[in-house]
Amino acid sequence: MSEVTPDVLTAMLEGCCDFAKLMLSKAGDFYPFGETADPSGKISVQGGWNGEEHPDRRAIYELLQEAFARDVREGKLAALALAGNVTIPTEYRPELPDGIRVHIEARGYSRFFYLPYRVERRTIAQRLLRRPYRVAYGALFSVDVPPAFFPGSGPTTR
Repeated sequence: MSEVTPDVLTAMLEGCCDFAKLMLSKAGDFYPFGETADPSGKISVQGGWNGEEHPDRRAIYELLQEAFARDVREGKLAALALAGNVTIPTEYRPELPDGIRVHIEARGYSRFFYLPYRVERRTIAQRLLRRPYRVAYGALFSVDVPPAFFPGSGPTTR
């Protein structure tokens, strides 16, 4: 399996954050999704669907995890990004409790990136007019995590 460049990992993080921000501004929430990079570095956006109109978000996250793990085992992926809408652990002392979390992983690299946010309440008139949500963001931060998809590669920073 080829090693991906830091530019590919950065592009995946930015792509996930941008799409999550778009969904938060339009719907005030989002379902888990991801991006993958094949051994050549080509990035693809990935979504999950289990056939339900309003699926449990955890079930979709787990569905994506399983699909990504399978593709890594089959040598189809060199890197992945898995995004979810989470409550940020208090041990990280986030400036806002809710966050976009993007798990970026490749051989030798495994980190959670958190982007804290707060969806501001809309007035009744704004809701009736289907105006977008206003979202305030904190500062992006990251933490090393043990690898989940590329075992034995260990977290490192680049």
